[in-house]
Amino acid sequence: MTLYYLLAQGIAEGMQPPVSYFFGEKSSENVGKTVWLACKVTTVVGVVWIVTLNLFPENLIGWFNSANPELTDAATYGIRLHLFNMFLDGLIVVSSVYFVSVGLGGVAFAISMGNMVIQLPFLWLLPKWFGLEGVWLAMPVSNFFLAALALTAMYRHIKDGKVILRPKSTMVSA
Repeated sequence: MTLYYLLAQGIAEGMQPPVSYFFGEKSSENVGKTVWLACKVTTVVGVVWIVTLNLFPENLIGWFNSANPELTDAATYGIRLHLFNMFLDGLIVVSSVYFVSVGLGGVAFAISMGNMVIQLPFLWLLPKWFGLEGVWLAMPVSNFFLAALALTAMYRHIKDGKVILRPKSTMVSA
């Protein structure tokens, strides 16, 4: 998961300068195109990584453990439960960096904090309902909800043209 997260963070951080530039130029079309490209690349990389993890779990787990077949079996099961929608983590990162790029650091902070806070109810409830599987599922379920919120907010912000709005000047002409 960390390998994917670092790639997604790199994609999002690479998106930030052009989004900030286009935002300053009041080019909402280019902002949208840049964000859409970052979302597509992040999703494709995430899905490829998920498929790789599911097709070759023993090989990848073998980087860390090759002598304990019980651990390999448990890790394979955990990967399948815990990381099935891992690509949403990348999209959450993209949305957070987008809001930093357009000068809405508070929204980006809320998304980042929400990523931790939203998991708490799921970590409390899902194990009660599903046992150990509930622990594995807490993160992907919470990521689904946070990604839906963050991506909707980003989409609406871009679609509504809010990327081109600037505060009115408070200067008084003489």
